[in-house]
Amino acid sequence: MLDTYLIVSDAPVKIIVGVSGGGDSNALISAMSRYQTKKIELYPVIICGLAEWDSGIPRAKQICDDLGLELTVIGEKETREILGAVPEGATLIDRFAKVFPDDDFEFFGTLLIRLALSRVAADREADYICTGLNFEDLLAEVFSKLLGGTAPLPMPVRLIGDLKLIYPLWQLPKKIIDGCFPKYSYDNYQERYPSYAEGRTLFYHLAYWITAEFPQVGEKLLQAASGIASQVDYKFPFDEEFGFETLGSISLPLREKFRKILTGNTSAHP
Repeated sequence: MLDTYLIVSDAPVKIIVGVSGGGDSNALISAMSRYQTKKIELYPVIICGLAEWDSGIPRAKQICDDLGLELTVIGEKETREILGAVPEGATLIDRFAKVFPDDDFEFFGTLLIRLALSRVAADREADYICTGLNFEDLLAEVFSKLLGGTAPLPMPVRLIGDLKLIYPLWQLPKKIIDGCFPKYSYDNYQERYPSYAEGRTLFYHLAYWITAEFPQVGEKLLQAASGIASQVDYKFPFDEEFGFETLGSISLPLREKFRKILTGNTSAHP
C-alpha cells in the first residue's frame, strides 16, 4: 500500500511514525520496518505526560529495539513548548480537564501527537508523518463527519501544510492488528484512560456494529468515503494565533477555552 503514495526517489523516504506501545502502532512500525518496495527511513516517536501514554513507553521501546530503531521520547515540557503553552503550572491534562470537563483528553491528544510528529519531521527534513489509525478508527471518523454535515476527510493520505499524514493501517480491522502482539495489546487495553465522551462512543459503536452485522459493508463505506474525499479540494486552514492547521474556523468561545489551556488560567470559563 505504501508504494502507491510515497515519493518516487532514489534517496530514502523519511517517515516519522507516532507510536504508543499499543497494538496499532506496534503492528504499524513492525510492518513498515519490513517494507522493501522503496527505500524508507523510519523515525518512531512517542510523547509522554499522561499515565496511559507513559505506561506504553517500555513496550514501544522494546518493539523499536527489536527492530533496530531508535525511539524518540518527547516529554511533557517539550510538548508544552511545541504547543506554545506556558511551561509552569498544572499539567496539560489537568488544564484540559478543567476547561473541558465532559470531553475526552484523547481528542486533544491527537493534536499534541500531530504537532510533535511535525516538529520531528521538520528536524529530520521528512515529508511524511504517520500514525496507526485503523479501519474502525477511520470509519468512526467518517460517521462523525457525515452526521456533522461535512465531507469525509482525505484518506489514506492527508496533506496538512507541507506534510503528508499517512494511514497505512486504514483498511485493517482492530481484531487482526491485535493479533500481531497480543500480550502488548492486552496490557494496553488494561491501562487505558477511561473515555466518557458520548459522541466518540456513538461513532465507534456504529463502526463496530456495522462490520459485525454486515460483512464487507463497512469496507465499502470506507472506500466510498475515500473516493468522495478525493474529489474535494480540501485544505486545512492555518490558524495564525495558535500556529497550526485546524479542521476549520475556530469559534470565539472555543478559542477562548484553548487560550486558557495555553496560559494555564483555567479558574473561570467564559
